[in-house]
Amino acid sequence: MLGVISDTHDDLNSIRAALEVFSKEKVESIIHLGDLISPFALRELAKWQGRIDLLWGNNEGEALVAKLGIELGLKVHTSPVELSLFDREILAFHGFGSLSLTEKVARVLADCGEYAYTSLRVLFCGLS
Repeated sequence: MLGVISDTHDDLNSIRAALEVFSKEKVESIIHLGDLISPFALRELAKWQGRIDLLWGNNEGEALVAKLGIELGLKVHTSPVELSLFDREILAFHGFGSLSLTEKVARVLADCGEYAYTSLRVLFCGLS
């Protein structure tokens, strides 16, 4: 099972709550869609014992977080990224500047059929 989280913005309580839910639900892999923000938040997320894919967000400090993420064994990606997980092709991205543009891009991608709900492809986007 896959857990998806985004835009935690250093909120340790939210990260801990998500990890608790993921643990209860027997999640095997996590995608964080960006804006984790700081090293202390990354260290909290890195306590997870499964695979973690971390996307760069749009906040300062992401380069430092990405470097530390790699050191901690996370899979760090620029956005967008296409991942193969659980026999599915997943397109994941943080966002494209504004929320309205991000929504338009996500809608177009979902509507084009490449990432339709009935296929083996899934689309995730995050931006707050």
